[in-house]
Amino acid sequence: MTVSDGRVYRPILDDRQMTALFFTVTNEATAGDELIAVDAGEVGETMFSDHVHLSEGSGRMEMIDSITFAPEQTLAMTAFTQNIMVHLKRPLVLGEELDFTLVFRQAGEVRASAVVVRHGE
Repeated sequence: MTVSDGRVYRPILDDRQMTALFFTVTNEATAGDELIAVDAGEVGETMFSDHVHLSEGSGRMEMIDSITFAPEQTLAMTAFTQNIMVHLKRPLVLGEELDFTLVFRQAGEVRASAVVVRHGE
């Protein structure tokens, strides 16, 4: 598994404790795999979410147990795809680089970093 392009949104308001984390993940294997956990260390606790499309262009966020990757699939996470939510333990600073460990069922642990950015960047 290759993990790149890490970005984490800095909450617009300092009192917000939930934010989104995005990576581009490529399964280079000929077998499927599954992202089953993300260790955010002192940054916070993580969970997975997916954007569920509803009628007339609306949608909602739904929590999911894991993110599945087909063989040779690339997922560029966004707010409108499967992604990672972080319940923050501390405030984030724009430009700060944070370390994460992504845990895959087959590939095991993959370390990656993400830069704190403004919403939409």
